[in-house]
Amino acid sequence: MKKTIVLYPGLFVSHLVPMMELADVLLEVGYAVTAAVIDLTLDQDAVLAATVDRVAAARPSVLVRRLPQIQDSPEVAD
Repeated sequence: MKKTIVLYPGLFVSHLVPMMELADVLLEVGYAVTAAVIDLTLDQDAVLAATVDRVAAARPSVLVRRLPQIQDSPEVAD
């Protein structure tokens, strides 16, 4: 069984692209790679969402998991 490395890039294309380049290197040396990204399909950042889709399609050996956004909870008065 391969050891798995989970990559968690920031919410910017400038973080995602180098992180996927790192994933390529890790795959070459025998690791399984999962990328955990915040699901932006409902957000205004269409560029990042499209880049995540493109990266996921181009690298089928990297498991891309989209994590749901957590809504801020209402503040509780003391």
